[in-house]
Amino acid sequence: MTYEEYKQCAILAIKRYLQNETIDDATIESKYALAIKRLIARAQEMDTVKISGVKSYSTDGQSYNFNDQDPFAITPDVAILLPKKKRFYAW
Repeated sequence: MTYEEYKQCAILAIKRYLQNETIDDATIESKYALAIKRLIARAQEMDTVKISGVKSYSTDGQSYNFNDQDPFAITPDVAILLPKKKRFYAW
């Protein structure tokens, strides 16, 4: 994937988290640049470390397990860089 493709995935993940499909990409890119960078860094790291289709392997007495987590999941380290979700109350 190219950097731009990673960025588009990060922007879509933030839109889903905010539950706001009407916000434009430029606004997200300017307001939440740090969150985008963090998501991209984690996704790139997971792509380089994880071997496609392999969940675990052992070699020379050492065992390696890969996490099946979505690289664009909003984890607490990213959520702190985003506004809190607004709660919806129905009367």
